[in-house]
Amino acid sequence: MALADEARAMGAALWIGEYGGVASAGGIGAYMDAAGDAAGMVAADGAYWHYGRDDAYGLLDASGAEKPELLSALVRPYPARVAGDPVSWSWEGGAFTLVYRPDRAISAPTQIILPSRVFPRGARWECAGCAATASGDVLEVTTPPAGAIATVVVYPL
Repeated sequence: MALADEARAMGAALWIGEYGGVASAGGIGAYMDAAGDAAGMVAADGAYWHYGRDDAYGLLDASGAEKPELLSALVRPYPARVAGDPVSWSWEGGAFTLVYRPDRAISAPTQIILPSRVFPRGARWECAGCAATASGDVLEVTTPPAGAIATVVVYPL
């Protein structure tokens, strides 16, 4: 929370540098989930180290096969663009939730990325009267619900 407070005081986005884990380490899935959850709680982003082939931190093993222990935690929905100020987001219990303060002067839509690995048959959403459409891997909220805080919840079909 201290880093989020510092970023807010500076009027900056919070970006958490490179992080990663060894796929064979016990509990790596829970660790990676916790890293993603913590970033979403303070509306932060970051980057995984590294997309490459190796038997340690790479997302691919030496033969080029994906490491499911890592990718199942890393591939998750996320807000790509927010028409306002993001408050938090979470991916928990099969539901993605984005909370933000809409800026009604922004005409561009809020865009949420819905990876096809997680949403292979599409998605349904709840947003208390917003206008939204999905196309491919992107959900666009073109009109947020009334009120100072908007909440969009997305579920896989």
